Amino acid sequence: MIDAMRSVRQQSDIPSADWRSDASAYSYSALADIPPAYFIAPSSSSGLLFSAPHAGRHYASEMFSKSKLANARTLEEQGTDVIVRELARQGYHALIASASRAVVDLNRPIFAQDSKLHPITADGPDALIKLYQPYIRAGYGVIPRLDAKRRPLHACMLNPLLVEQILTLHHIPYHRRLEQMIDHASAYHSQILLCDIHSMPDDHAHRQQADIIFGNLHGATCTRIISRSIDQFMKTSGFSWGWNTPYAGGFITRHYGLNKDRAHIQVQTLQIELNRTLFETPQRRVDSARLGQISALLSGLSAILADSL
Repeated sequence: MIDAMRSVRQQSDIPSADWRSDASAYSYSALADIPPAYFIAPSSSSGLLFSAPHAGRHYASEMFSKSKLANARTLEEQGTDVIVRELARQGYHALIASASRAVVDLNRPIFAQDSKLHPITADGPDALIKLYQPYIRAGYGVIPRLDAKRRPLHACMLNPLLVEQILTLHHIPYHRRLEQMIDHASAYHSQILLCDIHSMPDDHAHRQQADIIFGNLHGATCTRIISRSIDQFMKTSGFSWGWNTPYAGGFITRHYGLNKDRAHIQVQTLQIELNRTLFETPQRRVDSARLGQISALLSGLSAILADSL
């Protein structure tokens, strides 16, 4: 039995300048050698928490041949790790995925499994399975079958034991750590806001999306006070923004924001989608200076959100 509670790396384990500071870098190793997620715990406690579930750049050699790595990397959300680490330096707890989204999509429930890729090994509530079926059929379940350009990632079905390893080593610990972050914050705060940081594609030549899309499941996962605070801040930011279209929030936003079983605390969630054209070239190279501008923007917004709790 694989240990689903293996430790995550603490802040002190993360060097100030490691491979993750280079957005073009990645790691290719055996699945068991992919390190667990980065957990950054500042000395102070805040009710504002951050998650970057699609930031990982570690790839499992059991899953991808080297010829498929370029395809698998199209699912990366480059720069989100850098942004969240900068936010953590402002005093917020943060969790950053290590395993690539092509290995496991941490913003999907564990039961969002694709029978076209591997035998289904986990069950879930019928209503939620139905909710995630469109994503699964499209090839983007908890273990993606297709890359961002809808090309197959795998030449054959995945072994069920490998699937169990992927979920046990990476999906389960990530969500346990999120629960622990919420539980820790709840000891000091009655209101908690978990922000899930993502990047979204757009056409560099014909911009379609706003600079930032905020998702709160159409008002279901955060209060009007939070929404108004965001709108007021963004009006003077110089960036364009929108709400819920086309991204209202994924599994993390839904699961933690709609959980009504927590006593005496209010957990709110917000998905933040950053337009990649803000800091990526058409060739998907990250412009560090422009990425720094986005980090500064979110740092300012975070201070407002923390004060709103």
